[in-house]
Amino acid sequence: MHPSIISRLWGALFPGGQLRIRLVAAFLAIYICYIAKVIHEFDSHLPKDLDAENLSLLPPRDDKGDVSISVVTPSSRAPSEEITRQRSIVLLGPHERYNFGDLLFSKVLARLLEQRAGYDASRILYGGLVSINMTRFGGPSQVFSMKRIQSMSRNDALHGPYDIVYTGGEALGCNHDLGVEMMPTPELRQLAKKEKICDCAYLVPKKLLLPQKSIIESLLSIVDSFLSPPSNQNFAVVNSMGGYPPIKECRAAVSTADFIGYRDRDHLTPDSAIMTKELFSSEIEDTAKVILHELESFLQEVDQGRYIAVQHKIEGVDARILAQTLDKISRHLKAPIVFFAAGTAPKHDSFSVYDEVSSLMEERSFVYRSEHVLEVVALISKAVAVLGTSLHVRIMAFIHFKPRITWCSEMKHQKFIQLWDASDAPNCLKVNETLPILAKYVGASPEITMDKTVGVYEDSIQQYLSFFDSWSSKLIQKQNPVDPSHKL
Repeated sequence: MHPSIISRLWGALFPGGQLRIRLVAAFLAIYICYIAKVIHEFDSHLPKDLDAENLSLLPPRDDKGDVSISVVTPSSRAPSEEITRQRSIVLLGPHERYNFGDLLFSKVLARLLEQRAGYDASRILYGGLVSINMTRFGGPSQVFSMKRIQSMSRNDALHGPYDIVYTGGEALGCNHDLGVEMMPTPELRQLAKKEKICDCAYLVPKKLLLPQKSIIESLLSIVDSFLSPPSNQNFAVVNSMGGYPPIKECRAAVSTADFIGYRDRDHLTPDSAIMTKELFSSEIEDTAKVILHELESFLQEVDQGRYIAVQHKIEGVDARILAQTLDKISRHLKAPIVFFAAGTAPKHDSFSVYDEVSSLMEERSFVYRSEHVLEVVALISKAVAVLGTSLHVRIMAFIHFKPRITWCSEMKHQKFIQLWDASDAPNCLKVNETLPILAKYVGASPEITMDKTVGVYEDSIQQYLSFFDSWSSKLIQKQNPVDPSHKL
């Protein structure tokens, strides 16, 4: 055939140039894969020249003919039997460093998943920028880098691909470079760079945990998605985060999440740290006894061991003004000051700053040097008042019904107070405004009591549990038997 005739015929069949050609080629490739899949499935149902003994030696195979240990065939169980989803779940957050709220999130979520959702502890994994043991800080004994988690998820035929929960805080605004800066040592910062798999530090898109596929497998997956729901779907959960909107590096994970809860905007749900007392009350009480014993010599001159718990981050501290203010508060409440840290990661709290403030004070003070999350919670739980710059110090004071003052520097403090704290609780204050407001909590007839706090706290607990149940029930749902031609 003459080349010009071929050219005109091609143009008539595929007008629109290269783009149209590529679209048609893609369609044909998908169609060919579909036909090959149908032929393969038909062939796989034909009788084989194998005796019963040989059949018993064959491993089960899925609908692509691949060896599979997760497929349950209809003949191997009763028709009414249910199949429970057995995916492992990854809690992803900054719990690879000592930061108060971030360690609380993972502790709360892990205990709820075990006690309320029925997860086995071995199926709950902790992901971060690096692999590390956080036991001495009250955190997980094994945090895996997300590079390691990715490899595990892709190769775990029984429990993968893993579901993922973005644990909370303000991870929406933390790219990988910022996450690296927060690592406490040069060695960990270097390791975090080496283990990078995503430009967002703590919001890794769920698709990165799926097994890698060849081009043909990807095309077959497209065909499968039209015929039946995907069998290898994993879920992603945004757990009571703040700091919306996400930066560009973190948008992909949020946009593909299946369940979303924010602590300060639509899809509103309380910060998960409010569950701390409900889930760890006995541990907190036992730890508090140990702490009070440690402070016994310092508190021996104080009636009933009273003290005021104080936390202040490095940024914005004026040691002299803070010391003068705390002297006045200590005299008014007749209680000494106990300083504590809500995080010693870079740009957080500093024991050396507390030492400086303490040295400038006239009244008695003590620097409590613990870097253990439940020890700090226990210290707060026994204080007569709690002052600080940390949002989660405010939340711990709230759930333990303590007089509380927050020296705010960010909108997240203001939003928590407006959305979740009691209506008579103090708003954001400056350091030199503290005493007149704190004085409203004391005296024979205090202006501010804990009555409203108790009611608001109980409502918040129920709201968070409702959110938790809404997504955890989907992750562990029992599925009814399906058509035998579909993969389970």
